[in-house]
Amino acid sequence: MTTLHITLLIIALGIIAGLSYWAWNLTQQVKKKEKDILDSVNQRHDNIIESIRVIASAYEDQQVELIEASIRLKVLLDNLPLSAEEKQPFIVLDVIYEKVGHIPTHENWKALSRKEKFQYEKEMASIEQEYKDLFTATAKELKTYAFDIKPKVTYN
Repeated sequence: MTTLHITLLIIALGIIAGLSYWAWNLTQQVKKKEKDILDSVNQRHDNIIESIRVIASAYEDQQVELIEASIRLKVLLDNLPLSAEEKQPFIVLDVIYEKVGHIPTHENWKALSRKEKFQYEKEMASIEQEYKDLFTATAKELKTYAFDIKPKVTYN
């Protein structure tokens, strides 16, 4: 082998080593981003679960009304990666949500006449009365429910 061949071989090996390091470095960056995303998703899930527990406790302590608590809990549960089967014990939240979905909120509520507000309040009182026991049991269960969602989003 001539000096030219040896020089070219060393240059080729240097290029291969440089490209290998570059590929390894990019792989490490991707793994770090994946881990950061996973950590963010898991933190979001933990925050949602904590919010669920706080609202369930607030309902139990009579700091929030049944309808408001049920709407908030339903929306929070919808933001967790739960299957329909896993959501089944909390179906009352969906039922209440469907029954009050037509009732105006916020600015639309403020724009209602006293008579309209009274009618909606009567309707809400009826819904609260009908679902109070079932919702109370659901809220109590949610306070200590063991959400098993961590394994659904993992990092390899």
